[in-house]
Amino acid sequence: MIAVTTKVTRVRIQFFVRRHQAGKHEQKQGTPKMDLIVFGIGILFFALSLAYVKACNSI
Repeated sequence: MIAVTTKVTRVRIQFFVRRHQAGKHEQKQGTPKMDLIVFGIGILFFALSLAYVKACNSI
């Protein structure tokens, strides 16, 4: 049990160290194309939700 706890603790520490080191590097700007795709999916989901509610109300 102690070995497992030690390994988990070591993995957590390595995660936070790597995360901190990644912040030192200059981050690249995300692609606006992906932003538009996610935004479009959100609008599509909202429209389909409204259509589903309207269809259920007509039943």
